[in-house]
Amino acid sequence: MSDSIGRRAIAWVCGTDTGISSKTIFRVLMGEETQPGQVMGRWGESEADVPHDSADFGRCFRLLKKIPEWRERLSEVAIVFPAWSPFVREWEHLEALYRVGYIEDVYQLIKQLEKEGRLIEGFTPWGTTGWERKPDAAVDHDRGRRALRECTLEAA
Repeated sequence: MSDSIGRRAIAWVCGTDTGISSKTIFRVLMGEETQPGQVMGRWGESEADVPHDSADFGRCFRLLKKIPEWRERLSEVAIVFPAWSPFVREWEHLEALYRVGYIEDVYQLIKQLEKEGRLIEGFTPWGTTGWERKPDAAVDHDRGRRALRECTLEAA
């Protein structure tokens, strides 16, 4: 990774246009997360996630605009976090919708991809809006392939 990319990435993560999903991209592509097949945590379990709405996606989109070299490496995020597979597969579509301002369409597509990602992670629907994952549930790597820590900076 060139110093230029590293400097841009550090400048970005120290800024205010960040969120958990964009920091997930950052952590994987900076080499902080490398263990394949991780299940993403929610609500304090870990600091990794997919975009959940248009604002989340916008932060990811702007990160990749600042570091365009990472756009072609987005599949690495799906290797570490398989729930990202549907997002990687549909990234160009999401970008196209976002660029022309079809924010509600972005949101609707994200909700579909989020559900697909949860299924890849081994979750099953619970009730009308919830998900549950049995302790022995396995990540469906084949399905993920088919679909294709918050960064803490030490003060110098």
